[in-house]
Amino acid sequence: MSAPTIRVLLVEDQADEVELEVRELKRAGLLISHRVVDTQERFTEELQRFAPDVILSDFSMPHFDGMAALAIARERAPHVPFIFVSGTIGEEHAIQALKNGASDYVLKTNLLRLPPAVERAVTESRERREQRRIRLELDMARERLTSILNTLQDMPWSADARGERLLFASPAAKSLFGRRAEDFMAEPSLWIELAHPEDRPRDQDSRFFGSLADLEQPSIRRNPPRTADPLRTDDRADPIAAPHLLATCVFAVEGDDLETIGTEDRHV
Repeated sequence: MSAPTIRVLLVEDQADEVELEVRELKRAGLLISHRVVDTQERFTEELQRFAPDVILSDFSMPHFDGMAALAIARERAPHVPFIFVSGTIGEEHAIQALKNGASDYVLKTNLLRLPPAVERAVTESRERREQRRIRLELDMARERLTSILNTLQDMPWSADARGERLLFASPAAKSLFGRRAEDFMAEPSLWIELAHPEDRPRDQDSRFFGSLADLEQPSIRRNPPRTADPLRTDDRADPIAAPHLLATCVFAVEGDDLETIGTEDRHV
């Protein structure tokens, strides 16, 4: 698979300097397409039209200032790496440029540094863009999952593999047990307290104080909103792929006959 072409926007007013920089990039084996601008108007236009992968800018030019170009780039295309290529930048200005968001700077007297600087900046930019895409997809998936969990009448929950801490409890906790999901997460022992006295020793041995990996049991719990009707729950826990987590699910159904309705795996 061939390497993708790198779109390079050069902010430079000297044609011979442009030729040297482009030649050095191509000599290093980089596939590039490039545009050259030397005014603020052209720079702003090409930022949108050309959509560069990297910007190479001189520091000082008669009609446009490199620091001004950097400020515009950070405002309009903050994800695009910006590299100063100059013979007059100086250490003080170089430090200030990096503080203002420049990715790197290369002296025109040492253009051998230009290709690796461009490759590194473009690679890091693409990695950040991919990370943003993954985070966005995860956020969307989390929102969809949350909307599903919030509409369930049963109470899915998850705990760490040691069974010592709840990581998640669905909002159905309020309607089923009269306690908020946050209460269960803040006080893991609350689950034991809600159990029927005859079930508490068994629950204490298996939940939050030991391994949950093989949990599958019916229980009777109090139902504070409707205390006249005790609550029969079927509990089941199964490990998920992450070695430090254990996803579990509680299905609860009210009824006078206290019959167990059944269980089903749900990874949370």
